[in-house]
Amino acid sequence: MYDDWTLEMVRVWIFNSDTGDMLVEVFGDAGAIPDDDDLLYSETVSDGDYTWTATGDSMYGMAVYEVEIPIGGFDISPGTMYWLSLQHQGSWDLFWCAAYYQYDWWDYFAYYYQGLWESGESHGADQFFELHGTPVEYNDPEITETYPHDSDFPSGVPVDTDVTFHVTDDSSGCDVEETTISIEQGGDQLSGIVTFDDSDPLDVAFEWEPDDHYAEGTGVDVTVETYDLAGNGPVAEEWSFTTGYVNIAPASLGAIKVGFIE
Repeated sequence: MYDDWTLEMVRVWIFNSDTGDMLVEVFGDAGAIPDDDDLLYSETVSDGDYTWTATGDSMYGMAVYEVEIPIGGFDISPGTMYWLSLQHQGSWDLFWCAAYYQYDWWDYFAYYYQGLWESGESHGADQFFELHGTPVEYNDPEITETYPHDSDFPSGVPVDTDVTFHVTDDSSGCDVEETTISIEQGGDQLSGIVTFDDSDPLDVAFEWEPDDHYAEGTGVDVTVETYDLAGNGPVAEEWSFTTGYVNIAPASLGAIKVGFIE
């Protein structure tokens, strides 16, 4: 079974370099042409937000440019027919369109002429698209390797122990900015310093170091909440531990050497 995708970038080759906004639209299917009554997505991309790169090729005496057009994102599902339309808002007014009907495959061209869509099969050599996107991820991240627990310290957790945990995600990665740590003792919020290692965004290690020692012989409650970079979440994990007592060794007076006078 194929995954759903989010269309985020359109790369098209154009033998025209006129500036102007680009209207990007997605329609439902009306057979061999788009369905004007089923507009699923519409966005006007400013000419300053997409890029023109000369390819060094030419067509009909005009330079061919590779144009990358970012859009806000449209979710597409394999097995459903969609029509993607581009209309340059500059000096030329031509619709280019392609239909998505199975995983990673675009075909069936059409064009807009005198207010009507027409099949563009005979123009296919002049109209083609390369579309890029990212899989739509629906899996929540996970909070793992939480520490400390009472089982780690049978005599009580030392009062200066750091809190550590990992956030793992199988696709988009941990959203570090949206990860919060709340630590309370006796109903009072404790302060500390948070550091993390996000060299692997799919497995980020966090460490919380308390500003002051915990109180002795009481419970500490930890709550962590996080999201992944695809916006899945929130996911929360709660655990508690009990602090130990500080053992103060008895003072030693040492050995006293007594001298005798003969």
